[in-house]
Amino acid sequence: MKQLQKNKTLYFLLILVFVCRLLLLFIFKPWLPEIQDKVVLLYDAVGYHKLALILLETFRIKNEILRTPIYPAFIAVFYALFGVKPFIVLFAQIFISVATGYFFYKIIAQLSNRMIANIALFIFAIEPTLILYTTFLYSEVLFMFFTMFSLYLIIGGLKQNKILYFILAGISLGLATLTRPAGQYLIIVYVLLVIFYTLKNNSSKLKFAVLLTVFYLLSIFPWAMRNYIYYGRFKLSNTMDHNALILSSFYTEFQNSKLPRDTIIQHFLYQLKAAAPTNLKDSMPSNFAELNRRQSFENTDIFAKVAKNYLLSHKKEFILAQIQGAINLHVNMGTEQYMLRLHQETKRWDIKDKVGLGLFAAAKKFFATKTTTEIALGIFILSLLVIVYGYTLVGIGYTIKNKDFYILIFCILNIGYYVSLSSIYPTPRFRNPFMPFYIFLAAYGIYNLHQKLFGRNNINVNNR
Repeated sequence: MKQLQKNKTLYFLLILVFVCRLLLLFIFKPWLPEIQDKVVLLYDAVGYHKLALILLETFRIKNEILRTPIYPAFIAVFYALFGVKPFIVLFAQIFISVATGYFFYKIIAQLSNRMIANIALFIFAIEPTLILYTTFLYSEVLFMFFTMFSLYLIIGGLKQNKILYFILAGISLGLATLTRPAGQYLIIVYVLLVIFYTLKNNSSKLKFAVLLTVFYLLSIFPWAMRNYIYYGRFKLSNTMDHNALILSSFYTEFQNSKLPRDTIIQHFLYQLKAAAPTNLKDSMPSNFAELNRRQSFENTDIFAKVAKNYLLSHKKEFILAQIQGAINLHVNMGTEQYMLRLHQETKRWDIKDKVGLGLFAAAKKFFATKTTTEIALGIFILSLLVIVYGYTLVGIGYTIKNKDFYILIFCILNIGYYVSLSSIYPTPRFRNPFMPFYIFLAAYGIYNLHQKLFGRNNINVNNR
């Protein structure tokens, strides 16, 4: 009974996480055929959906080098159990998000205290972008679960000096990477988190870091070997070469050229043809749609070559585009996708406007082109983001004042990793993996400022 009372707030907050996501799903109604076809099965969701169907039929993934296998397999399990119904997967993702929130809470409770964990979980529950992407047939929700579980095991292992935790953490990080290849270098961040943690026995930290790394590598090895056997490349995916052209080169040029979008794309397609050796010229894409279809490692080697030449000759423009992209990423409200899920009218922006407009130009266009409902929604989302970022600065100040440097390192390393990979395209989708770490620092700031104003001064959160 005492334990139940102690965890009552946690249970309430986890229910809140669930209800907020379930409410949007019921408003969205993704089980309606027209919603499934016109909104759910778009963009990356189409690729994941098709791979899941292939898995159902053949129990293997053929001719796929861009996407890794875990998320299609996740979808395929639900298709096998309930039929080909994407909305069932979206419903399951709500529970995955609740589990992610639970491990997020446990990490914060171990690194600070339960009050800060409660504040953070409340913000996690109501943060609009974290809610929004549970309604996408995208890999983000599952990826965040695996990474958060891995971090929970690492912190628990460091606290309790348990080897098994690091073995499981390495496997979980491997599963995260096989869900989204963007996680393949997270092992560096996680090893640093082990090294920076204060332990009397440094040899234990080395042992933990080695175990974490070895089991991570063992987890991703089969897929890398599969690519080596079938395609002659010992790598997980060609996504980085693909993104170097589309998410870096294209969007840098979108920001710096007044030429129409299609003219810019045709210029790059010409460069691909020119750079390709004779035996590959006919396999080069002739339009934008084919960029995603013609995905051999040989082709994306040419993508990477053209991207490298362009970015090296446009270093300044690329750096400025990255900075602007990072800023836009942090404040992008994602209202278009919310309006589609709320069955409200929205005017979609051209991709060139999304990546090319600065903050003030984007704000001016937002108020000029959006409906009153979408403007109100955007103001709400942006206000919450400003509150989180503002209290993040307060939290950073208090981590320094309280000498809780590990909390600061823990959050900054994770945020820095994801922001550095986010590219110039400022979709809120790329904000999801690092938003919990801003929330952690914001909750830390809220708690400590409240203590200063209304409670005891100079309290150290590690005295819990």
